[in-house]
Amino acid sequence: MSSARPPDKYDFDYWDDFVSKSNNFITARQIALVILLIALTVQAIGLMISPSDWLIWNALTFIVATNLGAVLLAIQAQNSADNIRDMYKSAFDADFYQSLFLFSQLKSSIAQNAENKGVSIRDEIDSLGVNLYEFIEGYLEIFKEDKNTTINTKEKVEIEYENEDELFA
Repeated sequence: MSSARPPDKYDFDYWDDFVSKSNNFITARQIALVILLIALTVQAIGLMISPSDWLIWNALTFIVATNLGAVLLAIQAQNSADNIRDMYKSAFDADFYQSLFLFSQLKSSIAQNAENKGVSIRDEIDSLGVNLYEFIEGYLEIFKEDKNTTINTKEKVEIEYENEDELFA
């Protein structure tokens, strides 16, 4: 059984670490270095073997097969990248980014108020959650009572007057 504590998602360091992990993509420079190492290794092996027609023919067919495979996989990878781009564009639009900014502003305000009170942001959010729940629950109870209330109205009574000034005197 693991005794590891669950991560504290209220802590900024958790999200900073999350962003750092999500930026671990292979770069073009790293790809070039891997290709160079493979090429040097294959070339070194080739220098150690005596050439023959059979070996040359097998090497050429292997090269054609790997190149064709690489082209097909590159087309598939680009298609996947295009699909991801389309999903990203539909999910992360201007409204999303504005909402994210507004939530960040709200979080900053809550964090500042928590600091001013001398409590943790977690305690402040827990307290705020309880207060909001009680407020909404109370509002709904009053709304329900008000909705079920009937008001008895009287008939319309005609007021007789000769001059409008009589009404405002």
